[in-house]
Amino acid sequence: MTGIKWILSSLASLAACLAVTASAAAAVPTTIAIEGVVTSAGGGAAADGTYGVAFALYPQASGGSAVWSESGGQIAVKSGSFTYALGSKTPLSAAILASAGDLYLGMAVGTDPELPRALLRSEAYALVADTALKANSIECSGCIKAGTLDSAILQPYAKAADLSAYAKASDLTGLAKTTDLAAYAKAADLGAYAKSTDLANYAKSVDLANYAKTADLSAYVKAASLATVAGTGKYSDLSGLPVLAAVGASCGTGLVVKGHKADGSLDCINPFDAVGPDSLGKLSMGLFSNKYAEVVSSTAPFDIKDNDPTGSSNGIIAVPDLGNAIDLTISINLTTKDASGLIIRLYDPNNTEYVLYNKSATGTALKLTLPSPDKPASGDLTTWIGKNPKGNWQLAVADTKANGGGVDGQVSKWQINVGIWSDKKVALGGNLVFTANDQVCNAWQKGAVRWNDLIAGLQVCDGTKWFPRLLGTAQTDPGLSCLDIKTQAPNAKTGTYWIDPDGATATISPFQVYCDQETGGGGWTLVAKVKGNDATMNRLNTAQWRTKTPIANQDCTSNKDENALCPAYDKVPFQDVMIRSLSKAHRNLAWRHRDTYASAWTVVNAGARVMTQNKLFGSVNTLDYNGDQFYFRDCGDLAYGWFTADWSQNYNGIAGHGLVHGHAGGVVGASLFDPGAWANGKSSGPSSYSTVHCVTDFSLGGCYDNCNNGGNDTYAINAHWWGNGNEYTWNWNSHGLFVR
Repeated sequence: MTGIKWILSSLASLAACLAVTASAAAAVPTTIAIEGVVTSAGGGAAADGTYGVAFALYPQASGGSAVWSESGGQIAVKSGSFTYALGSKTPLSAAILASAGDLYLGMAVGTDPELPRALLRSEAYALVADTALKANSIECSGCIKAGTLDSAILQPYAKAADLSAYAKASDLTGLAKTTDLAAYAKAADLGAYAKSTDLANYAKSVDLANYAKTADLSAYVKAASLATVAGTGKYSDLSGLPVLAAVGASCGTGLVVKGHKADGSLDCINPFDAVGPDSLGKLSMGLFSNKYAEVVSSTAPFDIKDNDPTGSSNGIIAVPDLGNAIDLTISINLTTKDASGLIIRLYDPNNTEYVLYNKSATGTALKLTLPSPDKPASGDLTTWIGKNPKGNWQLAVADTKANGGGVDGQVSKWQINVGIWSDKKVALGGNLVFTANDQVCNAWQKGAVRWNDLIAGLQVCDGTKWFPRLLGTAQTDPGLSCLDIKTQAPNAKTGTYWIDPDGATATISPFQVYCDQETGGGGWTLVAKVKGNDATMNRLNTAQWRTKTPIANQDCTSNKDENALCPAYDKVPFQDVMIRSLSKAHRNLAWRHRDTYASAWTVVNAGARVMTQNKLFGSVNTLDYNGDQFYFRDCGDLAYGWFTADWSQNYNGIAGHGLVHGHAGGVVGASLFDPGAWANGKSSGPSSYSTVHCVTDFSLGGCYDNCNNGGNDTYAINAHWWGNGNEYTWNWNSHGLFVR
């Protein structure tokens, strides 16, 4: 019984004391009854059962040798409580008890070490009184017996307080008057256990221990005693314990805790018991509902035959699987020659007959709604509440009066109205908002719906692809170009897409590009990025334009400010060309060529000059000129674009000069002069050294004038503007080269 602890109940000690005292006058026993509580190491009551015990008495609280001991005893434990008679194995003697002062009782349970000792209360000393009793019984010659003495002589020598510890109250009542004993009863002794005025009511039994276990004595225990018990942390010996929650308990499989009952036990329910048909509406605060009023109507009118007692029976409605009904009504509209001759019967899917009307009115028309407000003549339609009305319902109208033969009337319309909590559909009472996501469409996503920002619309997954289909959103579903994607998805937005310019052939693998789907109608594929204040992309300082050598860490899937030759540079066919500020899309210019070319690289590598008589889509004055007000002006309507040039300081096919007159040459650019003007003898701007400031040429990937000296004119973006001093500049913000 490792870990079992014990305590002696103070109430049990009082009971033992009074019990011994009550029988002392007859014959003082050689045993002492004790009562206690056995607890586990955790503080709760020990398990019910029989345990072996050993006891010993010591003259001190710890250490020393026992003056008496016995072993081999057993205690019966129930709900933690036990009683035992000390001396039942090894008799106790009055000599042992009289020889010592205070005595301490030690107890060992099973093979466990002896528990801390408890001070033995006054009940033990009832045995000492045995010596005095035996002395009174000694026969001697010449002794004066008590009967020959006046009782007043003995009274000063026998105080009731002294005797109270050694005899039962029931025995003392015969020897002394209560009024005599009252003077000798010390209030301090009695006050700790009971109210003296009420004690007499409880001293009616030889064994008061029976009362120590009841609530009768609880009213007389002082707070000091309760404080002692509370200090131990063990309440099992107190009556009227407070109700505690069932901590650590479980409701069982499939149940949840609703709360605690008054006795502390758990109040458990099935969670679905709390879910009703309208729970969806409650949980969504009315946003969703699965409550419907379904109406299933007859498909066509049918005639009522005159004088036909069996009834026309061609009125059939097939009710689909709507769900369980929470309400069901039948509506009928008909005309007749005489309603007082009609009988209307209804047959449900189980062929149960209901008489809806039985010659109860007159007139030439009937409008009925059953079972309320009109009542059927027989049958209870409310039995369908909670059931599924799926199946064929048949209406039969019989005419019991002859009105000339032929047709008596017509059922123009009849219908079955079913109120249901549907498990087939859900009604939305507000806006359903889809957020953008990039989920992959696969077998597990089949039936899913998503919002796609790129197409500004909804898509549905068929288990393989999203529809409406948006090319370019996955490597496995690329477009041919940004223009191809824009053509198939007109709402496509600017961003990153996958393209495969040669389609199904395996020559080119799909790759990602940056598509401008909004400027100038969209469909533009980024093929290069050029920084205005960096000479890296200048024709004299790099071989990138001709060799297609990638630049480290370039990002061609965004408008990041950097130099880059993108994968699309030598792979995407084009007819249109656009120069666009990377930071401000509205600053751009674009033009169209007469022919379609295989790629930007094929034109550059050929060293050819591709010109056009088509004017620019945009205007030079929309470009980003770093805030210089003079550059925001055209020199007229003659604005044309070109792609590579072989004019003047040609360097491996990349021009140092521009068209006709302008000095700002390069891979791609725009001129404000008619290419044919040179042939007509015009060798300068609109007016030589005009005070009108305007840009004449704007180019990417070239230089200005003194291209071989490595000066400022060798930067990759240059412009020559006609005005005071025939100036040029190179300090431009970054621009992108787009084709479509």
